[in-house]
Amino acid sequence: MRDHPARPFEPEEIDTLLRAAASSRSALRDVALLHVLADTGIRAGELCDLRVCDVNLTARTALVRHGKGGKSRQIAFGKATAQALWRYLRSEEREEGDNVFLGQRGEQLTRGALTQVCRRLGQRAGVSKVHSHRFRHHCACTMLRIGMHVFAVMMELGHSRVQVTERYVRLAESDVREAHHTASPMDNHKRRPGGRNGV
Repeated sequence: MRDHPARPFEPEEIDTLLRAAASSRSALRDVALLHVLADTGIRAGELCDLRVCDVNLTARTALVRHGKGGKSRQIAFGKATAQALWRYLRSEEREEGDNVFLGQRGEQLTRGALTQVCRRLGQRAGVSKVHSHRFRHHCACTMLRIGMHVFAVMMELGHSRVQVTERYVRLAESDVREAHHTASPMDNHKRRPGGRNGV
């Protein structure tokens, strides 16, 4: 992994990508796919290997059977992702052993096909550098920004060493500093109509 992970998406970019997915030929699949990528930080191969029996919509968890290094782990996701998955999975007949994400002909979605889906949605949305691993960076930074403990992020993403997760911590801290430079409460207080500029 590089020392400087890719920048996470802006919230507006996620919204634009979801709108593009909702108008695609495989809308239910693409919306669910984007939700899972952005909400869990799952790796491309892990997402392609997910089976229906691995997903628990009630508990909002999924079992990654073969993560990096052959390790399994359980990942969690939110209500919006659970709803997107429910809408997608109920749209066609599925067996417990079937893959969650399928291609156009009902075959297992491959990593190459996933790359093409991300690229196509990025082009349609006008968002550059859309790929599955950038969603992983986005998920890690977002969870850290909202206060999730670094070890919880480490477990969700399946990192074997905390040093890998700490790279996202540095990126998240940098984002917080940059945000504060433009959103400093006291700097903006002085600019506010009626705000006092004196000490």
